[in-house]
Amino acid sequence: MSVLSGRTLGGLCLIVGPILALVFFVFQPGGVLYNNALMDKAEATIVALERYHALANLTGIGIALGLTLALYGQFALLRSLQSDTGDEALSQLGLLFLAVGAIGWVVMQGLNLEMADTNTESAASFQSAAAVFRVEFGISLIAGLCVALGFLLFSLGLATRKGFNRIAAGIIAVVSLIALVSQIIGISVTSLTNSMIQIARLCFVFWAVWSILLGVGLLRRKSLKPVEEIGDQP
Repeated sequence: MSVLSGRTLGGLCLIVGPILALVFFVFQPGGVLYNNALMDKAEATIVALERYHALANLTGIGIALGLTLALYGQFALLRSLQSDTGDEALSQLGLLFLAVGAIGWVVMQGLNLEMADTNTESAASFQSAAAVFRVEFGISLIAGLCVALGFLLFSLGLATRKGFNRIAAGIIAVVSLIALVSQIIGISVTSLTNSMIQIARLCFVFWAVWSILLGVGLLRRKSLKPVEEIGDQP
């Protein structure tokens, strides 16, 4: 694959991936629109997934696909950074945390598919699903930490690099810091877990918009020049 086609594919993934993940997340049962359930409440989540079984399967697959595409787009963007500067190293470290967090979120979707098959009228089946839920909840906490830290490092690296929109990167760094602190508080103070997770969820909207802007900037490059031009806005 040529550099041009790789850049184009990466830009498209940065645009399409976050949109897919965000849209399917909104429609995922137990989430925003369908049978909204608190993150740490197993019964409400399991019932929502079982009640809207087909939708749960569709959204789970859609979220996993969107996250994977977005992650590829981030890799494509960093592949264009050919120097050995400190800001590049910071972004690369951020990408590693993003990859770990994204993998955790993808695994969560697989666990959701399993819980969607629960027979809520069977005590044994429900207890089994509840155990799966606790595993998923633990993964969600550590994955959220990794994603927040990843975007913080990634944005700080790009904020110091000439040619990127430093204001946007700075805003994302602040948003990511808020998400990171919220996740830490949510893990440490169980009574605040759901409130802090809701704050972190809101931060994903900002991350998605920024990723889309980076994808547009990647697509708008007219020649194979150094990456310093990526993200420039007219």
